[in-house]
Amino acid sequence: CIRNWCKGTKANGRFHGQNESDHLQPAIAERLKDFPTSTLKQDHEEIHNSLDELLSKLLVVSRDTTTTTTTATSDCKEEELLKLWCKYEATILSHFQQEEQEGIVSTRQAFSAKEWAPIIKTFFDLGAKEEFGSLIHAMGSDDFRNVFMKQRKIPGFVWRIAFQKNLRYYETTMVRHM
Repeated sequence: CIRNWCKGTKANGRFHGQNESDHLQPAIAERLKDFPTSTLKQDHEEIHNSLDELLSKLLVVSRDTTTTTTTATSDCKEEELLKLWCKYEATILSHFQQEEQEGIVSTRQAFSAKEWAPIIKTFFDLGAKEEFGSLIHAMGSDDFRNVFMKQRKIPGFVWRIAFQKNLRYYETTMVRHM
């Protein structure tokens, strides 16, 4: 369960970080010269490295040469996993706090809602299933549909053809492991 959850989290984090680095941060930096783009990019690298370190301990693969089966095992002790998990958790929570305190405030200072819409659309177009599934799961599907989508004038049919699938995917590949 931990291994599968970490794999999904890694995909989510990579897409999210890439979207921020490639689209959001350059757009904000054009308007706000003191925006800490390099710090946020460095944070993403630390988050990915911390998760990679945890995954490397969880994904020790061994192949049974007498059969065609491959099994994933871990020779890592629980204390070591807990230490790696705590490192990952501290890194990502610190980053979330910085995004809340600086990133969101800066975004709102730099862009009107109308100017922000094309940037967020890029996130939707390029995002991983885990990313939008986790967003919808965290918000709750009713709030996502009735508040988030309506505020952004996203047509209702988009729920059925895209977002609902992302939520189902997230629930079956991530939430069930929690």
